[in-house]
Formats: sequence, C-alpha cells, structure tokens
Amino acid sequence: MLEVLKKSMLAGIGLAVKSKEELEDFIRDFVKKEEMPEEEKTSFFQDLKQQAEKARKDLEAAIETKVKELIRKADVASREEVAQLRQEVETLKKRIDTDPS
Repeated sequence: MLEVLKKSMLAGIGLAVKSKEELEDFIRDFVKKEEMPEEEKTSFFQDLKQQAEKARKDLEAAIETKVKELIRKADVASREEVAQLRQEVETLKKRIDTDPS
C-alpha cells in the first residue's frame, strides 16, 4: 500500500514538473509576441517562475500531508514506532538470555 502511495505522489509531482515546463514555453512564446521592454519581460518571467515554483512546493506539501493522513488511517506503523519496537525486542531478548530461571 505504501508503494502505491509513493508512486501516486511521484506521478503527481511529475505532472507538476511537466506543467512547469509547458508554462515556461507558453511564457516565452507570450513574451516574444508582446511588445514589452526587456526588463519587464524578465521581471514578468521571473514572477511567473516563482509562482510556479511555489505552486509546486504547495502541491508537494499537500501530497505529503495526504499520504501521512492515509498511512495514519490505514494504521501502518511509522519508522519511529518500528525502531522503538525493535529496541524493546532487543531489551527483552537480553533479559531472557541473562535470566537463569
């Protein structure tokens, strides 16, 4: 189940990256067609790139939050919980090995 969630998340990020590239192409074409001073073109392009980057980061954060929520609802143990259980098992093994009864 975790693998499916990871693949879904990566697919979503892949779409966001593709969309970013398409957006950059669109912006370049738009800027070429419009009569803008070069400085304004650069500023316009940078603003849109920053907005696209923010949207990508927001999408990643939303996906990560949703995946964590789904894992919690599925009652899957976290790495920390598994590590704690391993430590407890090791402690119990040592007790058994040292207990003469």
